[in-house]
Amino acid sequence: MCSITAIYFRGDEVMGERSMCLVMGLVYLLISMIILIIDEKTLEVGIDPAYESFHDSASEFLKSQGLPST
Repeated sequence: MCSITAIYFRGDEVMGERSMCLVMGLVYLLISMIILIIDEKTLEVGIDPAYESFHDSASEFLKSQGLPST
């Protein structure tokens, strides 16, 4: 992707693509800054119980195989 973007910035006839790359980069930066500001409870998707269940079952499996769970 970086090589394609570099090609867009080298030529003189690619003003539209160059502008589009800059605008999209700034849009992604703006979106990432907005996500950083939002409270983490808003972005929570409820994966913690699933992770705990996986961790418990993986620990039991590793113990049954004679391996440490860490």
